[in-house]
Amino acid sequence: MTNTSLVKSISQNMEAEYIGVNADIMKAIISKAIAEFNTQKVLKIQNYERKEGKRRYYLVKRPSKKMGFVYQVKYIDNETGEILPTKYSTGTNDYETAVLWAEQNRDKCLTNYQGKAELTLLESYYTQGSLYMKYEKYDGRKLSPIVMKQRQAFMTTHIVKFFQGQRVRYLSQITPLHIKELKNYLSVEKGLTPQTINYNLNSFKKCLGLLRDMGKITTDFSACSFTQKGSREAEQTRTIYPIDTLKGVFSKKWNNELSRILCMIIYFTGIRNSEIKRIQFNDIEKIGGVYFLNVRGTKSKNAIRKVPIHNALYKAVKTYVDEKEIGKETAIFKKANNGTFRRASFTMGSLFGFKKKELLKKGICFYSGRHTFKTILAVGNAMKVADVAIDFQEMFMGHPFNKKELQEKGINEYAYKHLNGDTIGNDLLSKVGKEVLKVIDHYYL
Repeated sequence: MTNTSLVKSISQNMEAEYIGVNADIMKAIISKAIAEFNTQKVLKIQNYERKEGKRRYYLVKRPSKKMGFVYQVKYIDNETGEILPTKYSTGTNDYETAVLWAEQNRDKCLTNYQGKAELTLLESYYTQGSLYMKYEKYDGRKLSPIVMKQRQAFMTTHIVKFFQGQRVRYLSQITPLHIKELKNYLSVEKGLTPQTINYNLNSFKKCLGLLRDMGKITTDFSACSFTQKGSREAEQTRTIYPIDTLKGVFSKKWNNELSRILCMIIYFTGIRNSEIKRIQFNDIEKIGGVYFLNVRGTKSKNAIRKVPIHNALYKAVKTYVDEKEIGKETAIFKKANNGTFRRASFTMGSLFGFKKKELLKKGICFYSGRHTFKTILAVGNAMKVADVAIDFQEMFMGHPFNKKELQEKGINEYAYKHLNGDTIGNDLLSKVGKEVLKVIDHYYL
């Protein structure tokens, strides 16, 4: 007897024996009771099947605008008995058809899932509890949390996306040819510079080496080239404007205030593009009458430093922040990208009468401002414009120390290694900061 017949039979008997009973209410009560009974019966069967290792999947109803609902299948891992954290649409709301689809496509879906699961090793390679964190001594040094976050973003955004596009499901499917195509993809389709590509692919090469040592892959990529050769413009050595032509350039009328501020930042402080994007107004503090920018390191512990800020630059940044109503704990230039920096460089070049092609031919770009800052510190020190010793120059540039170079220059290695705003003291820091401002005044203002 079906559930419907059972309900009808019981209802008729109820009406015959109990005069005045609402038949509709009784039907609803009985139907609900039978439904709950059937549900418990199904659950018991499913639990039994799962314990016995017989159940291979679950079918779940999901709303559908076209069909009302469709069945989605959630497969069970044979080894662990756990439900896999993914579901596949059967494309039908017919139960028998859904069952047939689930059985026929099980191996294919599990293969795709396992392939994606392997790629998640790359997506989480630099995160807490990952392979790298477990074997962080593999490449001989620890990376700062900031660098690890940047490398992980590149891995997820570019490298994993590329392999997904190539339909690479397993790490073992990666070949040297894929590496060659990956370099071309990053250069041509993504427009990344050779410097950026090489920096990140070098870390990816170490990643593959670790995965090979762990038995995840068998291919040896040690002889494979992960270096992207640049175009003629990219390979050309960066140059700077003659320093005697820079006087007054930032006092001229610029057609874009953001470009002027960005150029002032890199020419006045020498910080890197990625460090500019991290600047918050709260990062600026006053020490001994001098404004300093607490640079958020992006490459190593040496990159975390304090750099003097000229009053003219401080006023320009403050005005910009106030006008744009930017929060003090918000990255002021977080939306800046390579295009933003290029426009700033071209805008500055136009003030000297140069066109874009001329600047590219001369090898002058936005990053030339960092080289210019280093140059004026060295020249200013040599010409007695101010007293900024070489170790302080390197500190403000955020450079790591070189033992041999320091020995040749007679600089105490231990002293330089601990040369930063926290260890040298505020008095000496502000004193050197004032010397740097003298150089900026002399060559720029």
